Amino acid sequence: MNKEQKNPTDAAIMSRIIELSGFYDLATVKTLMTRDDFRASLEYQVKFFMDLGQIKTAPDLSKAIVTDLL
Repeated sequence: MNKEQKNPTDAAIMSRIIELSGFYDLATVKTLMTRDDFRASLEYQVKFFMDLGQIKTAPDLSKAIVTDLL
């Protein structure tokens, strides 16, 4: 293990990093996750993994996109 893994995480520093990173706010995330192009990108990724044989059937994306959990 390296030194970073042995030291405890400073919650205040992590909170500040997240605040300064420019992450989207909750309303924006919900809007983005319910857009048609977001779903289309997920469908594209599912097709990719199905074509590779990594997954056999597509998951129900309407159950996977759950903005109430944000």
